[in-house]
Amino acid sequence: MFRDNNKVFILDGATGTELMKRGMPGGACPEKWVLENPSAIIELQRAYVDAGSMCVYAPTFGANRERLRSHGLTGVREYCRDLVALSREAVQGRVPVGGDISSTCLQLAPFGTAEFSDLIDIFTEQAEALVEAGADFFAIETQMSLPEARAAVMAVRSVSDKPVLVSLACGDNGRTVMGTDPVAGLLSIQALGADAYGVNCCSDLVLLGRIISSMRPYAAVPLIAKPNAGHPESAGGKTVYHLPPEDFAAAGAEYVSLGAGLIGGCCGTAPEHIEALARACAALQPKAPVSSPKAAAASQSRVADIDGDTEFFTAEINDDLLDSMAEALGEGADVLRLRVRDEDDIDIIDECQYALSMPLSVSFDSPELKPKFERIYHGLAHFE
Repeated sequence: MFRDNNKVFILDGATGTELMKRGMPGGACPEKWVLENPSAIIELQRAYVDAGSMCVYAPTFGANRERLRSHGLTGVREYCRDLVALSREAVQGRVPVGGDISSTCLQLAPFGTAEFSDLIDIFTEQAEALVEAGADFFAIETQMSLPEARAAVMAVRSVSDKPVLVSLACGDNGRTVMGTDPVAGLLSIQALGADAYGVNCCSDLVLLGRIISSMRPYAAVPLIAKPNAGHPESAGGKTVYHLPPEDFAAAGAEYVSLGAGLIGGCCGTAPEHIEALARACAALQPKAPVSSPKAAAASQSRVADIDGDTEFFTAEINDDLLDSMAEALGEGADVLRLRVRDEDDIDIIDECQYALSMPLSVSFDSPELKPKFERIYHGLAHFE
């Protein structure tokens, strides 16, 4: 569905900002408001398809139990079922409907109380509901951290083999709010079996072009660009976006030249932006994913190429692991080399990885330790 190298795949545009134009008040639960005002999403998604969108995302963005609970609501399965049905009514079989999955808004320890397994459980419930609802693919978007994105992909892959798109939300520093580097995210997420990966909800369109260029050498999957309609501004107590459709479309065409194959819009974009984008990209042919991506290792925040110039620092896994990393950084090393002897070593890495910024190169005393390590490690290690 998303790997046709002969055409640019046009995604849809914004949902939240467009629903607000149609009367949704600030602070409302979008999922509840849409079911109470179904004509708003039906009209919007039909307009996106008419404008050239080749798919739509069902308005299930926050239909997980934690987000619903924050509004005093329950019923993940019912919300997913009814919201996907509305999108199907809107598009009338003309394009695929994706199950949209976003953040739980939970924080992992030590910054919060959630465990990684909690995230997987929450996303699995939503993914199962979206499978039952008949979603054609999954869109895991606006992810703020690599652990949460990983948990969502693992949850989806545990219940479905349908295509999975994954995108992180990057700020003006080129990272997520939790500090995830988008290239590091790419390396980890594509290894989990995602079908496409990229960035959405980025307001700096020039920066997004640089991010796409930085991801391209490592990308074995198609790249996604779904930016905002420029930087938001406040006017009359409302948040508005002023980027004209033609300028938005020109940026989209530039992203294709840099290596993106799936292009759409996020906050502030409207059917007019998607129509201009579809016109600008109609004659363009996306670049195929890299056949031999650069070998690299990644933590959540740093990427290291693995080649003849890579500097390794060998350390013991013990209570001084973070001190060893600091010493390695001080010596200018690129990668921290570790030997995993048992499950206790994996537990130590897990407890430290929130601050373990260096990419890892890992060997194992027993082969059964490797899958256990891969499950908990929020990055992509080099294996020896």
